[in-house]
Amino acid sequence: MMTSALRAKFERLGRVKEDDRVLSGSPETVTLRLGPDLGAVKSISAVRAFHRRHVPTIKAKRAVEAAIEGLTVTFVAPMVEDLPLLLREVEECGFLLEANGSKAVEAPTAAKVPV
Repeated sequence: MMTSALRAKFERLGRVKEDDRVLSGSPETVTLRLGPDLGAVKSISAVRAFHRRHVPTIKAKRAVEAAIEGLTVTFVAPMVEDLPLLLREVEECGFLLEANGSKAVEAPTAAKVPV
């Protein structure tokens, strides 16, 4: 049984807003790698960036985890509205992203892992 004080506290918190997904865009095959500085990695922000492009959350999470382990991960982002924006967002999260031959930064490749 919930007390009235606890009920009031939960009502003040309200609903958690999910990130807005993009409304239109084209599918892009992207390759994700870890950037040069492991300390700059923002894994949750990277997962959210892919989630906004309609990549299932678990798939985005596994791709980011594999990249942190040093692997090169290739997958399809179903709805990319602005490729340079996605490249910039992922780079700010400490990762390197390559799509359709446009390379963010050259880095040595490890084993490619399909997700």
